Amino acid sequence: MDNYSRNAYDRKFTGRRRLSGNYGRLYIIDNNGNTMPVFEVNAFNAKITADRDDVIVGISKDSKIVSLTGEGEFTVKYVFDRGFTQLVKEWQRGHDTRITLIGTLSDPDALGNGEEKIKIDECWINEMEIMNFEKGSVVERTIPFGFAPELVTFENSISYSVEGTDMNSSELSEYVSET
Repeated sequence: MDNYSRNAYDRKFTGRRRLSGNYGRLYIIDNNGNTMPVFEVNAFNAKITADRDDVIVGISKDSKIVSLTGEGEFTVKYVFDRGFTQLVKEWQRGHDTRITLIGTLSDPDALGNGEEKIKIDECWINEMEIMNFEKGSVVERTIPFGFAPELVTFENSISYSVEGTDMNSSELSEYVSET
């Protein structure tokens, strides 16, 4: 094997194994338990941030996790209201309406034909555009949301084991730390 060849492990993860967002899906479960696919979704992200306080140890500054923050947003190509007018009306009456979001990401070329799926209960919407447009452009709405990280469920994940490769667990760890 020459110096320019990929090793066996690298060949397992060719470009076709990268997930494409084209296969991502978003579902909303409303307060009545109705599950609605959001066909017009263009982008979705959710993240958990570790909130930290400084801790001084000797003359070094370290940190301690004191809480977690969950936030994200999704963007839709605007087709219809999808109940967001009702949400604003609920806010005007002082109600903090919550929804459940389910995000899935799969790809026919994913390892093991896998799928990642998360469920986030009790999401709150942080702000709502009541109207926007730009001439010559498709109208989009971006909806930021928050959630309590304890209410996230990882229902499926794409995982990979070292079986079937020439690497053992320690070699895999070493490889990952180098890349």
